[in-house]
Amino acid sequence: MNFSSLEQRVIHTYLDTFPDFIPAPSASVSEQGQKQFYDFMRHVYDILMERPDLLFAKTHGDDAHTNRFNKRADGKPELTNTLRRSQIKVEELITTMFRIGEAGRLIGSKLVIGSDLKISRSHLSVLEEAGIITVKEEDGNRPLFHAQKDELMPAWKWMASKPGASVLAFSRCMFDSERSYPRGIYERLSGDEAAFRALVEYLEANGYARIDNRDHQVALDYVKNYDRKDMPVKDAWAERTHAGISAKYDPHVKQPAYFCLRVPKMKEVLGRFDSMDDEVKSFVVASNKKCDGCNYCTQTDKTGERGHSSIIVSHNGKEYELCLLFPGFYYCWVALDEGLVSGMIRYLRFIDETLIT
Repeated sequence: MNFSSLEQRVIHTYLDTFPDFIPAPSASVSEQGQKQFYDFMRHVYDILMERPDLLFAKTHGDDAHTNRFNKRADGKPELTNTLRRSQIKVEELITTMFRIGEAGRLIGSKLVIGSDLKISRSHLSVLEEAGIITVKEEDGNRPLFHAQKDELMPAWKWMASKPGASVLAFSRCMFDSERSYPRGIYERLSGDEAAFRALVEYLEANGYARIDNRDHQVALDYVKNYDRKDMPVKDAWAERTHAGISAKYDPHVKQPAYFCLRVPKMKEVLGRFDSMDDEVKSFVVASNKKCDGCNYCTQTDKTGERGHSSIIVSHNGKEYELCLLFPGFYYCWVALDEGLVSGMIRYLRFIDETLIT
């Protein structure tokens, strides 16, 4: 998409990672109430896209990073700060809305908040633009309601106060804690929904554990641990022990959605390169970083005798020096397709055959 401002790009994050409407079947509020809340939250983001001035006193020309894992390489330090500040502004609005639901007293179709909960002028303007009617009473209480959505406020209250409630689930209308909303989001963002489904079906059929919303972000991970210790799951770029995939969204980058293959124990896996079939070899040679002498792996060597952390392999009559570090930087794509998914599955199958004990 083309954006008129950097702030609009940040706001679009919430629409891009907004799931399809999937209500919680056993909720204490009605499905209609959940749908009204869903429509209302989407309406808020649509309004901010049209009128970012409601939230931002000043907007900036659109820009985003091109280097996903080393944003400093873009040479735009102020861009990073501006993007971060813009994202914080939106999160502050959502947090205010969450606290309204958390602290408000539900009286019929109204939520009544006390004078101790302050709402900024800009946040109030956004809510009013979205159809919320609010009149401060003499005792300091402030009832909030919507003239056309009489079941909105019960759902708002429920989403902010039910067991396991979170600002993230509130912001994306993830009503059902048993449902994987990120799976649907990344299926849509993958560029090839059939290929994405084929990948997920393989992972689910072969013992990979699903993790939704890791580190309080809209994220999807499928992991299988190949270490005797129960190591924590990290970002894919820092992977050491888990195979699988990671799907994440970075609003600070021009192509924000990305899909990484988790490759554990690189030295052991690539050490069996000769045992791979030709399709896996081709996938690895195409995807794996080739040693370019960056010397990251030798920077702490005081002797000058340490060799590069790499391995030389041969394929189709050519030799390649493959880097053994940080596979997640290079087994990373902004879209999936049938051929790519086939290569990912073949490589995961080879990893499993190599590392399983």
